[in-house]
Amino acid sequence: MRRAWLLGPALVLAGLACAPVEAPITAQEVVGTSGTSAGTPEEPWHDDSFRRGETGEALVAWRPVEGALPRNRHFELEVWVLRDGKPVRDAELIVRADMPDHGHGMNVEPRALRREDGSFRVKGMLLHMAGAWVLTIHVNEPGRFHAASFPLEVE
Repeated sequence: MRRAWLLGPALVLAGLACAPVEAPITAQEVVGTSGTSAGTPEEPWHDDSFRRGETGEALVAWRPVEGALPRNRHFELEVWVLRDGKPVRDAELIVRADMPDHGHGMNVEPRALRREDGSFRVKGMLLHMAGAWVLTIHVNEPGRFHAASFPLEVE
């Protein structure tokens, strides 16, 4: 319980310090210059299917598993955290979404599950209202904590 209390302010400060980035990630950036690398997905990634953000420590790329961001319906995200073109395998993710104009976040707490290929599956996402949201992916590694934020518009 105490750990969560101490972590809360750090999460808020980390989320405020991150500048949003809206550019899609390219397949070349995910796979690397060789065309393939260990820990990357075997299926091709389309250039416009991922969004990316820099944390200052790593590249964070994500996409909705179903291809779109639904309103008021549970959905999942696929997330990659890459450093030097390789998945960061010892990280834990905390994923949050907030509506800054309304002063609230999601009504649920999603869970990020690490997968064998180095990616994460985030389950339990729910954007319950239309409007402007900010998705923040907090990356907690041994001795490092960083985050990337992404503006979202839910219709």
